[in-house]
Amino acid sequence: MLKSILIGLDGSDYSEVALELGLQWAKQCDAVLVGLGIVDVPTSRSHEPVPIGGGLFRMERDEDRIAAARGKVERRLDAFNDRCDRAGVSCKVIDEAGLPYEEILRKSHRHDLVLLGHETHFHFETHDKPDQTLWRVLRRESRPVAIAPPQLQPGSSVVLAYDESPQADRALQAFQASGLDFGEEVVVLCIGTTEEQAGGQAEEAVEYLQSHGIRAASCPRMSSAPTGQIIVQEVRNRRARLLVMGVSRHSTLRDLLLGGVTKTVLRESPAPVFFSD
Repeated sequence: MLKSILIGLDGSDYSEVALELGLQWAKQCDAVLVGLGIVDVPTSRSHEPVPIGGGLFRMERDEDRIAAARGKVERRLDAFNDRCDRAGVSCKVIDEAGLPYEEILRKSHRHDLVLLGHETHFHFETHDKPDQTLWRVLRRESRPVAIAPPQLQPGSSVVLAYDESPQADRALQAFQASGLDFGEEVVVLCIGTTEEQAGGQAEEAVEYLQSHGIRAASCPRMSSAPTGQIIVQEVRNRRARLLVMGVSRHSTLRDLLLGGVTKTVLRESPAPVFFSD
C-alpha cells in the first residue's frame, strides 16, 4: 500500500489535475502527499553572450528572475498545504533549487510513487512551452511514476497491459503492492500473434493478482494494429480509471529514447497511467 506520494508542482493546469488525483489517491490509501516545488536556477540564469560591460546587468536580471521564481514556488507550496488541509490529507512540502528532473529523481527514493502532470512546466520563469522533465524522469526513474491525464474522468476498473517482459513484470508487482486497485476489477490486457498465446500470458498475470486478493480477469487480443492504439482503445471502451504498464523503450537506444508504445499511451490515454520500469 502506498504510504508516500511525491508530486511535482509546477503551477500549470496539468499540475493542478495531478494534484487532484494525488489527493484522491492519498485519501484512499491513507498516504502522505509530498509537494515538491522547484526553482529552476540553472535555466533561469542566462548563458547568452553579452556586450562588454553588460555582465552586471545580466547578473541582476537573472537574480531578479530567480527571486520571482522563488516567490511563486513559495506561494504554490502554501496553496498546496491549504488544499491538503481542506481535503483532510496528510502532507509535507519540499522546496528545492536545481534542475527539475534531477531534484525529482533525487527526492523520489524516499517515496513510493512519483506523480506528474500530462505536461511539465518547471521552466515557468523562462519558457511558455512544456519542458522535458517528464520524459527525463521516465527514462531514469527507478520508482513507479504515475502521469495524470489532461482531465480526470470517472471510471471503475483498471486496465493492466502485460506482455511477460521484465518491465511488465515489474509494473505488475509494483501495482499489486501499491493498493491502487481499490477493490475494483483489474483487466489484464495481452496482445499476441494468436489469441491462445495472449490468453496464456494474461492468465499468468491474473493468477498472480488473484493470489494477492485482487479481482482480475484476462483480456487476450490478437490484432495487427499498433500496440499503443490497442491499449488506449481498451481503456476507452472500458472507461477505465487507471492504466498500468511497463515503460516501453527502444531496444538499441534504451537510455536516450522512450518507445513508441509509451509515447502513444501518454499522448492519448484518457486515464492516468501508472508506469514502472
